[in-house]
Amino acid sequence: DGAARLIELYGDEYLKTTVLKHLTSRNTDEFKTSGQWMTERTGGSDVSKSMTLATKENDTYILRGHKWFTSAITADMAFTLASTEQATDEKRAPLSLFYLPIRNKDNSLNGIEVEALKDKLGTRALPTAQLLLTGCKARLVGEKGKGVKTISTLFNITRIYNTISAVSYIRRAYALCKAYSTQRVAFGKKIEEHILYKRSLRELEIAYQSNTLLALFLPQILGKEECEKATKEEKELLRVLTPVAKLYTAKQAIQFASEHIEMFGGLGYLEDSGIPVMLRDTQTLSIWEGTTNVLSLDMLRAMEKENGLHAFKKFTQSYLEKISTQNLSTQKKKLEIKIETLFLFINEAQQNNQIEAAARDIAFYIAEVTIAILWLDFINNGNNKATYLNTLDYWLQYKMNEINLRTSTILNL
Repeated sequence: DGAARLIELYGDEYLKTTVLKHLTSRNTDEFKTSGQWMTERTGGSDVSKSMTLATKENDTYILRGHKWFTSAITADMAFTLASTEQATDEKRAPLSLFYLPIRNKDNSLNGIEVEALKDKLGTRALPTAQLLLTGCKARLVGEKGKGVKTISTLFNITRIYNTISAVSYIRRAYALCKAYSTQRVAFGKKIEEHILYKRSLRELEIAYQSNTLLALFLPQILGKEECEKATKEEKELLRVLTPVAKLYTAKQAIQFASEHIEMFGGLGYLEDSGIPVMLRDTQTLSIWEGTTNVLSLDMLRAMEKENGLHAFKKFTQSYLEKISTQNLSTQKKKLEIKIETLFLFINEAQQNNQIEAAARDIAFYIAEVTIAILWLDFINNGNNKATYLNTLDYWLQYKMNEINLRTSTILNL
């Protein structure tokens, strides 16, 4: 069976005891898919549960283990976590980060067996696979035993990529809906002339513009960091805003992909229109690289352990101080009140040990505060078209609702 095959492949006493421990402590059906035992089914966002083993042979490492979910088997290379040490009863073995090429020089797979392709809701064009590592040649990246910390530096890249992808979907939905509105006739006139359709289109426009401001702000800081020109506070700001931007834009993309279907009516519900696929594909954006809940907790970790909250405070102060345009004084004051409300709530939640329950609400509020600041800065720098000012007023009026910060309290969490 699957467990026996893994033991035979590994020939490792530690793995034998690990396999037997799981087989005797859990229902073995939990670990089987197509007859195979899943050593990393319990992984996901909790990378600390990885059971892939790495043994050193000469100048390289050999990896053996199981990857239940591998995003893109068509890639040329991968980064993965594995343990170089045996675990004890008291604690898990520390993980290290490894680089491995998918194929050898002769184009054969590098100690990889593709067990199955995943049947997914969306992103079906991308082959996501279940892999058995039977002896992958890999290279250690970073310090041994510091794999989680090392791989976290890649999260800024992949989560910003996810953010840009989400914004792209919203922009595409807007473009298609706007073009359709000039062609479709209903009740004697084109639907672009119907006031309610016009409102839906305007809200979609505001969504893509606002999320674009947030999405492009992060690469600006990332670029400075990579060129070694970012200040310490900018690095801390990037760390705290990256999970926030990723989770917020992902949720927005799903919301407006659904709205996109509705704005096309019955045509949008038909598969051959090519529209439903967008809703399925956007759903992965809130899962890949961390779900909304996981990223909310990551934001808290950045706030509390990596000085992220202080960096965000400095960011809000420095940007608001630059707002000098007289016709933005009212908007600036409104935003200052919103920001003060946020920091007071965070302080209160920390004191009452309710910060984790409110993490999602705080993350969404921070995202919307950041967008409002970026709109202010954008308009203050001479981009003062009437539509932009209208967008800012809309954002200040209908986003950053203080009652949303109290959701966990209302739910008795």
